Amino acid sequence: MERQYQEEYVRARSVLLDALAALGGHRASAILVGAQAIYVHAGEATFGMTPYTTDADIAIDPRSLGETPPIEAAMSRAGFRQGEHPGIWLGTGNIQVDLLVPESVGGGGRRGARLKGHSKSTARKVEGIEGALVENEIVSIGSLRAGDDRKFEIRVAGASALLVAKLHKLWERRDSPRRLENKDAADVFRLLQALPTEKLVAGLAKLRSDPISATVSAHALDFLQRLFGEADLLGIMLVRAAVEGLDDPDVAAASCVELAKDLIQAASNLGR
Repeated sequence: MERQYQEEYVRARSVLLDALAALGGHRASAILVGAQAIYVHAGEATFGMTPYTTDADIAIDPRSLGETPPIEAAMSRAGFRQGEHPGIWLGTGNIQVDLLVPESVGGGGRRGARLKGHSKSTARKVEGIEGALVENEIVSIGSLRAGDDRKFEIRVAGASALLVAKLHKLWERRDSPRRLENKDAADVFRLLQALPTEKLVAGLAKLRSDPISATVSAHALDFLQRLFGEADLLGIMLVRAAVEGLDDPDVAAASCVELAKDLIQAASNLGR
């Protein structure tokens, strides 16, 4: 029986495929991150949380990115419109695709990444996604809509890199309630629940061993402790809200705390 997805997620996948088609030869320097990448690794996690997102996030690796054609021209030709801020592209139905570059390799400037041959508004610098450049694998990404046979082979960030990125996002927004989303904490829970602790630790060890991602991965373990290490912390409160009406919040909260503690303990010797 074919898996049923929420229509918003189906549309988000379709616009992701539009963006991958637009990138053309630049796809070799593209890495899927964000919720759609998380669902590649952990889409079947339980606690009633079906895969759901309304946008798409693509990291760009400037180390291998070619200078031509300019990405902004390619995206415009494919029908995308530039958003208000660097890296935001609006596709069919105003569905957003974010083109992102890790802060540590994004060059000068405040928000827009400096990519040779491309506009400074093409992609946005983001701290925390550095691990996507270090831990990733080639995956076939296809449409979720019947009759759409499009597929692309693209690099997808590894589970540990995605966990680090989500923890950075939550920590950055911890004092801005309007920017906090229950779903981001639920995605952390999804990864902790779906991936064996030893696999996440192995990924974190890889990230800690590479200069590009060593610092952000070390900080992420601290954020995990401060956000998810006890039942009364912010991350756990967001998980409880995310599963309300879908599953028992008390059970989900207790499970998430134990999984976080297991990972923190198992990874405690990394970098020593």
